[in-house]
Amino acid sequence: RMLATRSVARHAPRVTSRVRARSSPRASSAMSSSAREKDLQTLWADAYDAWLDVPGEPQPSVVYARPVVPERTRVHAGDLPAQSSRDAEAFPAIVTSSRSFALTGFNPMGEKTAMATNRLANAALRDDLAALDTPPPRAVWNSFGFAHDWREDGFVVAFHEADAAEARAAIVRLAVKYDQGAVYEYAPVPGDKTRLRRSTVPAAMGAGVEADASLERCAKPELALANREVEDDKY
Repeated sequence: RMLATRSVARHAPRVTSRVRARSSPRASSAMSSSAREKDLQTLWADAYDAWLDVPGEPQPSVVYARPVVPERTRVHAGDLPAQSSRDAEAFPAIVTSSRSFALTGFNPMGEKTAMATNRLANAALRDDLAALDTPPPRAVWNSFGFAHDWREDGFVVAFHEADAAEARAAIVRLAVKYDQGAVYEYAPVPGDKTRLRRSTVPAAMGAGVEADASLERCAKPELALANREVEDDKY
C-alpha cells in the first residue's frame, strides 16, 4: 500500500518469501539487516495495491492494481500476464496527473504488531497528513497493500508533479517518524494512463529495499485479504 512498510510474512503474486522471525546475534546484525531488507524488498515489490474511494471514482469503490507479470515469470496460479493495451483500464485521473505516495503506521520496521497499536499509529499518521502543508497535498485517501497472507492498511497522498521532490522528502520524514522501512512512490507513465511506475523508496531502512515495478489496474483478486474490510485476526 500502499505502501508503505510491510509486515513479515509470505506473499504473492510471484514469489514466496519469509523474513527471519528471530533476532540475530549482535555480531551478525549487519548481515541480518541486509538479508531482512532483501526479503522485504521482494515482498513490497510484488504486492498488490488497493485504493479506497479515490477522488473522481464512483463512491464507494476500490481501485486494485498489481505489478505487471510477464508470462515467462509466472509462478503462482494467481499470476496473470499483462493485459493488452486494448483491454487495460486507465488509472484515476488524480493519479495520472500527480506524484503520489503510499505509507502506513502498521508494523514498524516490518515487525508484526498488535492491531490495536497499528490502528492507533494510523490514526496519528492521518492527523499528521492532515496537517501537512509543505507542500500541500492535492488529496489523501485510504489504502491497503496485500498479498495471500499479508496486509497493511495506510494512506495514499497525491501531490502536484512540480512538488515531487519536496513531497518525497516530507513523506519519507513522516515514514521515519513511524519507523517505517520504506514508502511507495507512484509516477505517471507519459502517454500511457493504463500504467504507473511504482518505486519502493527507503525511509528507516537502507537502499537494499529499493525496487521498481510497472503497475496495471486489475479486477479484485480472489484473495480473502483483498476485501475492503477484514477482521483484525486475519491480518
